[in-house]
Amino acid sequence: MSKTYKKSPLIEAVCEFRFVVGNDFVEQQREVFYERVKNIFPDHKKEKKHQLEFEIRQDKTPEENKSAIKPSSHEFDIYFSEDKKYSVQLDRSRVSIHRVKPYTSWNEFVPLIQQVYKAYIEIFSPNKLERIGMRYINEVVIPIEDFLFTEYFTINASLPSLNQVQQKSIFLGSVFEQEDGRDAIKVQFTEKQSKKPAGMRTFMLDFDYFLVNPIVSFEEISEWLEKAHTNLEKVFEGVITNETVNQFGGEYKK
Repeated sequence: MSKTYKKSPLIEAVCEFRFVVGNDFVEQQREVFYERVKNIFPDHKKEKKHQLEFEIRQDKTPEENKSAIKPSSHEFDIYFSEDKKYSVQLDRSRVSIHRVKPYTSWNEFVPLIQQVYKAYIEIFSPNKLERIGMRYINEVVIPIEDFLFTEYFTINASLPSLNQVQQKSIFLGSVFEQEDGRDAIKVQFTEKQSKKPAGMRTFMLDFDYFLVNPIVSFEEISEWLEKAHTNLEKVFEGVITNETVNQFGGEYKK
């Protein structure tokens, strides 16, 4: 049974697929894709992605290298649910499904992922899967200013020459192998530096679980998603303590 806290700290969940495709998308395919997903994502708009292409060459002067910079842009599509809590981004060889807070449950999120994925595969016929990523961004608010990190988190960064009680902030990041090297998870733990009310501190727990070795077939996506979610949940539960659980309501949704 998937766990979802009553006061979930999850501020955004993202599932992204990247593919190797043979041809550029045509407008008719985009229209067919919209027809397939508009029952859940009826609002549609186009955005532009801007990028710069350049190559720094040692045999060129700085002015010549600068003049070789080529700006480019292309359109991508965004589809929203009526309440704007769910969205889909469609960008050539990439499609992603997003949920912003309040997060409901994995059991509600995963069928939408599968619906969008199936529509993409059937309409755009990609050659192969290049990457899958599941990213969960959590905002954890601790309602006091002075505390030991080990009271709320099992993550710890210490130096033998310094007193742990004097530790005022923490910024950590690491990548861990998963599923015998097929997958990996990037964990980032930082304190939010924006202005915050007195008497509290806010921490960001950012988990990015992704496919390293693209050996997963199109038919194995459902199995991969469930394994990714299980592993993400296990890592999250291993990071927090009972004191932190109390900040999420102290119990799970029924």
